Amino acid sequence: MGVLLIATGEKAEADLQAMEGKLRHRTGGRSPWRPKVREVHFAAERPQRPVPTALAGTVPPALEGGSGREVTRIFEIPAARSVTLPEGEPQVVLCDGHPPDAFTLAAVWEDGSILLARDPLGLRPLYYLEEGGRPVAFASEVKALCALGSEIKVFPPGHVFVNGEFHRLTRLADWVSESDLDAPSAAARLARLVEDAVERGYSSGVAQSPGAGEAAVGVLLSGGVDSSVVAAAAVARLGSEKLLSFAAGTSDSEDLPRARQVAEHLGLRHTEYVFGEEEVAEVLSDVIYHLESFDAPLVRSSVANYLIAREAAAAGCRLVYCGEGGDELFAGYHYLKDIEPRDRVTDELLILLEGGHANGFQRVDRMTAAHGLEARVPLSAPDLVAAAFQVPVDWKIHPETGQEKWLLREAFRDRLPHEVVERPKAKFYEGSGIEGVMARVAETQVSDADLEKDRGREVAPGVTLDTKEQVLYYRIFREHFPQESVVETIGWTRTVVS
Repeated sequence: MGVLLIATGEKAEADLQAMEGKLRHRTGGRSPWRPKVREVHFAAERPQRPVPTALAGTVPPALEGGSGREVTRIFEIPAARSVTLPEGEPQVVLCDGHPPDAFTLAAVWEDGSILLARDPLGLRPLYYLEEGGRPVAFASEVKALCALGSEIKVFPPGHVFVNGEFHRLTRLADWVSESDLDAPSAAARLARLVEDAVERGYSSGVAQSPGAGEAAVGVLLSGGVDSSVVAAAAVARLGSEKLLSFAAGTSDSEDLPRARQVAEHLGLRHTEYVFGEEEVAEVLSDVIYHLESFDAPLVRSSVANYLIAREAAAAGCRLVYCGEGGDELFAGYHYLKDIEPRDRVTDELLILLEGGHANGFQRVDRMTAAHGLEARVPLSAPDLVAAAFQVPVDWKIHPETGQEKWLLREAFRDRLPHEVVERPKAKFYEGSGIEGVMARVAETQVSDADLEKDRGREVAPGVTLDTKEQVLYYRIFREHFPQESVVETIGWTRTVVS
């Protein structure tokens, strides 16, 4: 439940207040902390007159007091990168997330120097407003910047912004290597890394923050392999008594009975939420507003995600675990099986993972943050990502059976029901049953004449409106976000052919 906000210029205080109002949901309705810093320098060449600046955000427990050494350690900044950090300890460190796994971070020094950074996968969001060719404001969501200007851009994952310049500090392709472990040893290592990520996420989370009390911890279950693996890891490290599980779907959903089976197997207190067409139509505008995208497959999955997160928040959860990332690390999408030669699968996985910050990871962040929840995605922790890219492709897509995510299944085979371990991949919107519901909602809200008027219209490079669903989502999106630059922040689903 974090937020990062920085505004500059003569109206910095007023701008920051407006930005805070747009993102109050990310902090559960509470105002973020405002440090006593009023002047910082963004430009490489310091201006004669300091830039008035206002900041707000969260002070992460691990960085309380503001350690420059911690900032350096998180990024392991090598001298060869020619990144010069300001001297001494920063006055203030603000953060959304939990370093080193998922975070956006700002550090401010006494001389007014500022550093901003984003984790390698972009699990935590960050955008900036540009004026005159330089960033003048930063925010955790696009909506906070819309009232300040029109040139809104994505802060690139794996980068730092210091001395007025962006520096890329890591490339996921550099994480690809080979391991000498055999399959059983690799599976055991994988299970341990997932459990470590779960435990690390809990110890650095809002469940451990002052005032959290006995706040429940949730697991968002789809009954698929990824969320079930995370649930099993959470039970192993935290115990079932600390956990609540949640599943959402239509009355004929495939996810609900499988999620129920997993919850019963692991001894979790479980909640099912059944939704229908009327409720989907009611929340759709809010979903698109929070999601900040009109990519059709992403919107479909986000509606179910929004509703299940709402249930978790209503049950008193402040921290929830999700299974996002398993498909990108362990080749869960069916179309990957058709890629030849086999070693090109790794190239495609890297592309999917690098785009996740504007796709699946964005969905998880926005739909949980909409209800003031802090999300954890253990299958996307950096050490787990590095380990996954040491695994041969044949251990991800089994060469004999064609089973996807084979090694991940093996790592938790003894802890989950057989039917769940062997369950084929299904997209969240397919398993939840929402795909047909969304089509019916669009049918009632978009006429045939409206579709014909917009059919074939290019709304982004290579993206056209071809269905009533697409027309409806685009229409709602434009009502919330009229700025053209916001469309450029959208990521587009690559896996619809699967």
